[in-house]
Amino acid sequence: MQTINIKEREDNLSNYCPACGVCNASAEGEITPCPHLLFVYLNIGDGLMYLRDDLKKDFPNEDDLSKGVDEMEYLLSLELDRSFAIEETGTGPSLSYYLIGYQFFE
Repeated sequence: MQTINIKEREDNLSNYCPACGVCNASAEGEITPCPHLLFVYLNIGDGLMYLRDDLKKDFPNEDDLSKGVDEMEYLLSLELDRSFAIEETGTGPSLSYYLIGYQFFE
């Protein structure tokens, strides 16, 4: 999956779908899916905050995770047509890592 890396933000933390404009992830942590949203991941939160239903069947289960399979690496390895992820990496004490994936349709 192609990724776009953005600088860590201190303000305006909401994320909007670049295709339809829905606020997919608010600064308060509220997730609102749209047809384009693939996933929302935040390492300092619960990890995976949202995953589109059709991707759930192949997502690593508890056994995979205990064997060292990484959720984030799995998400970045997805090979879906017309998809990309926006990656935001924090440099402060929290070392936050935020990843939100989208897929466009014809």
